[in-house]
Amino acid sequence: ELLARVATHVSLRALQRQLQDSARALAEEKRRSDELLYSMLPRSVANALREGRRVDGDAFPAVTVMFCDIVDFTATASSHSAREIFDLLGRLYTRFDALLERHPVYKVETVGDCYMIAGGVPEPDPRHADAVVAAALDMIDAVADIRLPDSEPLQIRVGINSGPVVGGVVGTRMPHFCLYGDTVNIA
Repeated sequence: ELLARVATHVSLRALQRQLQDSARALAEEKRRSDELLYSMLPRSVANALREGRRVDGDAFPAVTVMFCDIVDFTATASSHSAREIFDLLGRLYTRFDALLERHPVYKVETVGDCYMIAGGVPEPDPRHADAVVAAALDMIDAVADIRLPDSEPLQIRVGINSGPVVGGVVGTRMPHFCLYGDTVNIA
């Protein structure tokens, strides 16, 4: 009877250790999942969606929006392979993403060669314009040594505007935090 009890406790101890290991692994997966989610959506928006709440459009009265694109991208894309353009944009956006870590701005989206950021949204920031302009200047410097597939130097152009916007998640599949308004259109 004593041996049976000892064996039961040894088994319980082993199961307890497995449970602890599983709990640690689950916590690590949750951390990684949160990290990925927060890289795709603003933290406040991601948390609201996780809680099952809708993220309706909110008015943001003071935001700075910046668009960056490649000069003559259409001509460049048409004269090079899709793989070359994909690789070029991958290198470019990886650089841009890395330098945004130094600025309190939000990467809204990329579409083709267009890279869009905003300051002052979704969290208000009185220095939103300074942050976006500093990021834009860093982006301009970051492309100085990048060459197009035909060895021509890469040139970008930047448009910036400040003012009010409406921002929120539109649709339900692949949620994306979007910005709308004349401030966006003018930038």
